[in-house]
Amino acid sequence: MLTGKGILLGVVLFAFGTIIYVYMMIRGSSAQATGTTAIMAWTVMNLFYWLSFVAALILGCAIIRFWRSES
Repeated sequence: MLTGKGILLGVVLFAFGTIIYVYMMIRGSSAQATGTTAIMAWTVMNLFYWLSFVAALILGCAIIRFWRSES
């Protein structure tokens, strides 16, 4: 049960981080439209994107593990 909660928390952290990251990248780019290939290059094709996914899962599991209630 703890692992499932940790993975869920990690996925939620990663999803919010991805939304903020893509928003900041689009906002920081030129005033022209941003295509799907640029968004894919920032996310899916980027190694650090996937490393941050693994880090978010580990962080989520660590938060759930150390923040258990004693009941």
